[in-house]
Amino acid sequence: MFVPVPRKRVRKPKTQQKAYDKEKKRRNVPISPELQTVLNELKAEQKKVSSISGRVFTRHGRPIKSIRTAFEEARKKAGIEDLHFQDFRHTCITRWASQGIPQQAIMAAAGHHSIQQNNDYTNMKDTHLRLAFQNSTPVIQEAPLEPTGNVSY
Repeated sequence: MFVPVPRKRVRKPKTQQKAYDKEKKRRNVPISPELQTVLNELKAEQKKVSSISGRVFTRHGRPIKSIRTAFEEARKKAGIEDLHFQDFRHTCITRWASQGIPQQAIMAAAGHHSIQQNNDYTNMKDTHLRLAFQNSTPVIQEAPLEPTGNVSY
């Protein structure tokens, strides 16, 4: 479970990290203003139900103990076969990259320690590349580079 903390980010408390976590340290992940609003609304609702112990995700008024199990049940119920929990991580990292968020910032938020690890999670497609460079074309057309006398072809 991730809990909202000040400054528009979430963290996973050390007390709730499992043995499968690769790192035994806290990681802060930035969140959007929209998600912060949703989390604030959930927090207000939580005050009405004392049995959920401050958990973000609940079902029928009880805390969800395993988000992965809840995801698998929902996926099966929806009839979706080729979707894995980890796909959301790939999608998020890819979207951050396509929005122009600096790679170092993405790596810090994702907990990646190498560029290769970060690249493995980034699924850049041709459409992403076209969109990334689409806005730069007018700039290049308006201000062409003039070769100096020192340039050889």
